[in-house]
Amino acid sequence: MTFLVFTVDVDRDAAWPQNGSAAAGTRHRNAPSFDASRKGFFALLEVVNELQIPTTFFFEAATALELEPVSLQGHEVACHGLDHEDFTGKHTDKPFTRVERRTTLQNAKTLLENRFDVELEGFRAPYLGWDLDLLMAIAETGFSYDSSVVSGHLKNPPLDELYLPEWKDVSGQKMSGYLWPLMEGKRTVLDYVDAVRKAVEQAEPYVVLATHSWHTHCSVERGDLPAAEAQQNVRTVHTLLTQLKAIPGLRFAKAMDVALQKV
Repeated sequence: MTFLVFTVDVDRDAAWPQNGSAAAGTRHRNAPSFDASRKGFFALLEVVNELQIPTTFFFEAATALELEPVSLQGHEVACHGLDHEDFTGKHTDKPFTRVERRTTLQNAKTLLENRFDVELEGFRAPYLGWDLDLLMAIAETGFSYDSSVVSGHLKNPPLDELYLPEWKDVSGQKMSGYLWPLMEGKRTVLDYVDAVRKAVEQAEPYVVLATHSWHTHCSVERGDLPAAEAQQNVRTVHTLLTQLKAIPGLRFAKAMDVALQKV
């Protein structure tokens, strides 16, 4: 049995690093926006509820405050930072100190736990930017697992890791478990179905797929999308998940259940 973990990063629209700023902005905007993320989140939630797919939502805390209250029964709430900050400073030239990292993580965790009335287990770093000290800080803050590391296996990580996949498609081109290229029209549903089917055939224990809440309604390259195009993107995700559900030997599960071996 291979588990498929479907995750959604719920963050500000087209989050983009700002030089010298801890908080991310929105690409092509003078200030962060949340409208596409709000629309996409509720559209994706409707899809996974209809298909009865347990989903892990990695919330940026600031974005969570922009959403209307909603029931996430059957799903998992996890953390994606406070303001989509660049903890390592790789993109902003403003690395966080050890104290700033831990303070920010604790503030995000507390805000989300109060917002959703749940105890958080999981964390995914904005931009997937991590180093060993950040992983240690995540563990020290009380998270049980992290999902920021792409492929490979860390030696003696400070907490359980749920690795994001990296594959080669049928033509030998590199692809990841993020649906970013699918949402930008650069990959097809079949690319992901084939990759997951191959993982099942190779008896991989799990596969993680990820998307962003805003990406159905906003393009990184073109900005906000017309309603008809946004609706088509939602249907594309619906089609992908429907086809994945039909793969024998594959079972959907929440990230925490796989990372902490509860399934």
